[in-house]
Amino acid sequence: MRRISANIVIAGARIFEPGVIELESGVVKTYYRLEHELPMTEWMPGTIEVKNDEKGILRAYQGRIPLR
Repeated sequence: MRRISANIVIAGARIFEPGVIELESGVVKTYYRLEHELPMTEWMPGTIEVKNDEKGILRAYQGRIPLR
């Protein structure tokens, strides 16, 4: 599992400032607002967008780049 925090996480109509996503093999398992520092969390500047890919799988993107 990979945990990434960013200044902003957008998931549909929901916006988390700051936010966290948790990925497993490139698939978003969960996302939420960052309430306190979490161990083993990577920090990325800017915005991460959570959306379904062309197969309907929930993925995270920073700009046009998918996060793995």
